[in-house]
Amino acid sequence: MEQIREAKRISSESYFVQDKYYNNSYFFLNKEKGVLGIVSEYGNMGYVLDCTCKDFKDILIGIDPYYMLSKLKKPVFDLKGTVKNLREWILETRKENNCTKEQALEIWEMIEEIEQEGIEDEGYIFKFFNDNRFLIEEFECDFFCDVVSFLIAKKWTEHDKFFINYIWKSFIDLLKEEKGLVNE
Repeated sequence: MEQIREAKRISSESYFVQDKYYNNSYFFLNKEKGVLGIVSEYGNMGYVLDCTCKDFKDILIGIDPYYMLSKLKKPVFDLKGTVKNLREWILETRKENNCTKEQALEIWEMIEEIEQEGIEDEGYIFKFFNDNRFLIEEFECDFFCDVVSFLIAKKWTEHDKFFINYIWKSFIDLLKEEKGLVNE
């Protein structure tokens, strides 16, 4: 049985953006298939949007930049936001009488330890709480791992923000210029 159905050369348009730090970003666009590839100092990214019914460039021009960023990359773990979320959660859990004062205190101390150690790994948060599940077995929440997953905060790196606010914007400006939309 043949493993490859088709292999052929296709055409794509190429765009180049260089920032003030001389970091290069190359954008490769196949508008017929809705394919975008990016090779840059800010990461190598790609996205396929099967959009044969509409002009791919129009879609890229109109798309929310941070929505597009979420399609190209994933945000990173945010320790400060996670600690805040965990603290709010344990306070709410205690307020609703879903744990004892002693359980809440132990969990609070675990959260403080995570904060003091400056852990920047969401996997560690899962492992830490999973290893200490005996402290929380009496909680009414049967899906603690789901709760912890929900409480883990994410954020965009400064590189990601720079990319989407400047590099992506410049790429979109090139597309707008091509389509005669420079004054929008």
